[in-house]
Amino acid sequence: MPAARRRLPGARLRRPAVRAVHHRAARAGPRHRHRRGRRAAPRSGTGGLARLLPEFGEPESEAASAEERARLFELMLTLLVRLADRGPVTLVIEDAHWADRSTRDLLAFLIRNLGGTPLLVVVTYRSDELHRGHPLRPLLAELDRVDHVRRAELTRLSRADVAALTTALLGDEPPPGLVERVHARSEGNPLFVEALLDSDGTLACELPESLRDLLLAGVQRLPEETQDVLRDASGGGTRIEHALLAAVSGLDDAALTRVLRPAVEANVLVVDGDGYAFRHALIREAIHDDLLPGEYTRLHTRYAEALEKDPRSSPPGACGSS
Repeated sequence: MPAARRRLPGARLRRPAVRAVHHRAARAGPRHRHRRGRRAAPRSGTGGLARLLPEFGEPESEAASAEERARLFELMLTLLVRLADRGPVTLVIEDAHWADRSTRDLLAFLIRNLGGTPLLVVVTYRSDELHRGHPLRPLLAELDRVDHVRRAELTRLSRADVAALTTALLGDEPPPGLVERVHARSEGNPLFVEALLDSDGTLACELPESLRDLLLAGVQRLPEETQDVLRDASGGGTRIEHALLAAVSGLDDAALTRVLRPAVEANVLVVDGDGYAFRHALIREAIHDDLLPGEYTRLHTRYAEALEKDPRSSPPGACGSS
């Protein structure tokens, strides 16, 4: 889903998990939230909840033991149940792919123990961020076995969806052709749609710096040798054959497979037939744009030499187009 602000196990829950409860308490207004929250919480438990919500006073202690952490989970459950007694409650946990262990443990605890409480827990996460070793995967597998848990897969936005989002962002009907260009470049990713629209309502010619940093973050966590080959792959378009990448990189089949495996496991690349494709075209664009002038020239020289030797391995589209 990124997320600890303090070292206390209880306090680490705050970033994704407690925001909704904090908002619920805040809605009561400064004059009533303290009194309202204490009515919903157990009389003896507000000191524990203070680790998460300042509305409940001062924490009982500076350190949180395993026993105190378990008690905090119980207090959180009791608070939610009592709030639900007054009317249906929805708890939203966003970006769970960033959640730390305490947040994941709290989520599992709540879902196992809520029973028939009129409380809806909505958890969002980016499936693209869940590499094969991601710690959220075991929890998702566990929750899939719970009868009252439902998983909804959200596909990328259609052209009509992008048109509606673009109109909402611009506050007016988009000019002719803009929706098609935004849809093609963003590939229906709503975050990218928003990032690619300039303030003047046009499609950004270059990747915004914030989006570039986001796209490269997953790449920069990979081994240096894997990053080197991804730079090589970026010159061949969104999809590239294994044989062509081996020729350009100078690696044999076994070495190339070993070097690329971390990129596949991290969801930067996906296996596509006899080759590889970048998970999103903008990842390739960000990597390619990050090449230094000398790297760019040498890379495209190697592509020209490889394609001259075997024209059948030519990638679709213009080589190295950005």
